[in-house]
Amino acid sequence: MVAFPAKNDFFPEGAGNTGPVRAGQRGFYDAVRQMPGANASAALTIAAGAVTPTRYLHTIDTEGAAAADDLTNILQDNLPEGALISIGSVDGARVPTVKHSAGGAGQILLADGTDFLLLHPSMRLVLRRDGTTWVEEARAYGSQKAAARTHLDVDQATNSLTAEAAADDADLVAVYDSSAGAMRKMTRANLLASLSGNDQTARDMAILNAFDISELMGRSALSLGAAVVDAFEDQTGIDAAASTGELFDAAAGTYGTVADVTQTDNRARTSTLYGAGREFVDLFQAATNDAVIQSISVYTTVAFAGQVAVYRDNGAGNYTVMAEQAAVHAGAGWQTFTLSSPYTVPSSGTYYVGCYRPAATFEVVTGGGAGWQAAVGVGASFTKDINDTVPCAFVETATSAAMTLVSEAITAAAAPASARVTLDHEDVAGTAVLNTDVIVSASRDDGTTYTAAVLTVLRDAGSGRKVYVADIDLSGQPSG
Repeated sequence: MVAFPAKNDFFPEGAGNTGPVRAGQRGFYDAVRQMPGANASAALTIAAGAVTPTRYLHTIDTEGAAAADDLTNILQDNLPEGALISIGSVDGARVPTVKHSAGGAGQILLADGTDFLLLHPSMRLVLRRDGTTWVEEARAYGSQKAAARTHLDVDQATNSLTAEAAADDADLVAVYDSSAGAMRKMTRANLLASLSGNDQTARDMAILNAFDISELMGRSALSLGAAVVDAFEDQTGIDAAASTGELFDAAAGTYGTVADVTQTDNRARTSTLYGAGREFVDLFQAATNDAVIQSISVYTTVAFAGQVAVYRDNGAGNYTVMAEQAAVHAGAGWQTFTLSSPYTVPSSGTYYVGCYRPAATFEVVTGGGAGWQAAVGVGASFTKDINDTVPCAFVETATSAAMTLVSEAITAAAAPASARVTLDHEDVAGTAVLNTDVIVSASRDDGTTYTAAVLTVLRDAGSGRKVYVADIDLSGQPSG
């Protein structure tokens, strides 16, 4: 048995006595190697029901490679009081059974008082030496789910939470059956169908909970079989081709008629030497007419002091500087310059952003813009003499007069006769008039025919936020 050396063995009394010091050091080393994680796993083979461990991690094989064998005792020759061992099987085709309370020195006491079969190498049993016995500290079932359910006494009846089902597990939800006192599982579609005859308030509360969970977890559009919940955290679930006037604010995770939109030139760049200061117009994306440019960003790895600017395209390679602001760039990649006076893009014409920077070697998009060899100032015009540009980006606040947001199609098991809509809406600016400014419609023929809902307030959450509901009769629509 190897134990931690006593103090006098490791630090002996009397000067010059090096022998015990060396022995103590070696003993300390051996003891540490018995600890979890300090040594590789070693295989042990059962002999007459027993094995003799030497370290924390072992695999157990059956005697004579038999299909099954009993492990009744773990001999304690090498491991001290309080030592831990972790054992598992070598092969699923050779199953050791760890016997509970078999008697004798090195017997094993299991937590549930029953034998433990090491059915698969992924299963583990952790034991602690307590006097002449080994006591269970923990166990892991690995891939053996059925064995774990049996150990935990979890209901495995048909349609229970743990039973196998024809439906994909991703389509299943857990519900509590109070009559049976057990958790059971059912498909989302069946759950919604079972709610149809119950109190409508309970159904509405379930939808509100789904809204809150989806919003708090930042979930994309969540399909519930015959229904869908969308908190509009991203653009998933929206038919962009069928929608009109919609503006998505990615930073806020909201749709509306006003949104901050970021446009960034991420085209390939190459380093080029320019011997004189230049105006650079980035032609990757024109600004939106009537939008307000809030900031302009410039990409460079060479520091400079110059300007960022907005340019009007006059045609034939001619440009006019409409607005500019001083910009001192640190040369660390993208750097944003918020305009002290945001620029409102006129209702007509084509406008771009860019910058002026002094002579240097810096990154440009070749053939991606327009350049002129000197600064010209606000109101002045120039005709390009090169087609390169410094990469830029800008943030503009865009607006649209109205927004029509169309969801992606939801496939129903049969043609629905009605639809119930729940809408969580917040007035960010102004006050929306119900069923005039906020209109909800539903279609059962893939968006060809729509029936408008008559929304009513289900819940007033205050601060302009309300939850609306409506039942829509679809029985008169074509289906398809």
